[in-house]
Amino acid sequence: MHRYQNNAFRVLGLTPAASIKDIMQRVNEIKVKESLGMHTAYDYDFAWMGPVDRSAQGAISALQRLENPKTRLKEEMCWFWFDTDKDKQAVECLVAGNRQSAHEIWKEIV
Repeated sequence: MHRYQNNAFRVLGLTPAASIKDIMQRVNEIKVKESLGMHTAYDYDFAWMGPVDRSAQGAISALQRLENPKTRLKEEMCWFWFDTDKDKQAVECLVAGNRQSAHEIWKEIV
């Protein structure tokens, strides 16, 4: 679960399709919000995965993992992809906290 809990895409609240520009913007957003004492939450936080390190240092660490092609691939392999409408539907279920429905949707595909 640790690989998922601290996944760079989860920390930044992004999908694996995010560009480096998107990643940099999100890191900067997190740093600014932390400096202002603001709480930052995104759709893909998934509370059932446990706490997410969304500190400035956590965001910088996520950026470093995503800048390196090898570590980015590892992060991509351990996060949710939105390739099909079924994937999108299943992730929407996860966002709503309904893991069982997401499981059933993905089970249909397999």
